[in-house]
Amino acid sequence: MVNSWWERLLSLHSLDGGDFGLASCHLKEALSHINHLFGLVSSEGRELPDQEEAVTVECRRLLFDYREILLRVLRDSRTELSRRRHPEG
Repeated sequence: MVNSWWERLLSLHSLDGGDFGLASCHLKEALSHINHLFGLVSSEGRELPDQEEAVTVECRRLLFDYREILLRVLRDSRTELSRRRHPEG
């Protein structure tokens, strides 16, 4: 989770500086870390006590929400980058 946080922080600095290409790279790296975490909290094929199962479900829900936010920011960054590369007019 620390790696994902660090990449997200770097992407925010890139966005503030107007470097949407670099921000996209950092966001994709953060998404890679999030996807790895999904694998770590997966309980498929394992029997877990009820409390652990509840925590696992909550972790997966939070990770999904976090990933969704990163995907939206990545989409917006790519759109802005494309707009700047190919201005209309």
